[in-house]
Amino acid sequence: MSYSGPVEVKLPEPVWERFFATYSGARDEDNAVVESFFANLKREEVADSVYATRQEARSALFSYLEMFYNRERRHSSLGYLSPAEFEQSSRAA
Repeated sequence: MSYSGPVEVKLPEPVWERFFATYSGARDEDNAVVESFFANLKREEVADSVYATRQEARSALFSYLEMFYNRERRHSSLGYLSPAEFEQSSRAA
């Protein structure tokens, strides 16, 4: 098997739309938080990235979600706290 260079891994938009329409059972106007999440994911992590393998893409997305998005990134829907901070404050209350 020969190496053919980096592989760009991107799913077409309808895949995301079908997944979340099925997953949530909600109408389009009810998906504002999910739409915002994917817009941020695309802009902050995926937009100009080219991953050599699917595993590299998975690792990059895992790092983005677990190390940045959930622990550091402030969310307006959570009163400008990170999800980790919001969860801690909810437990303390």
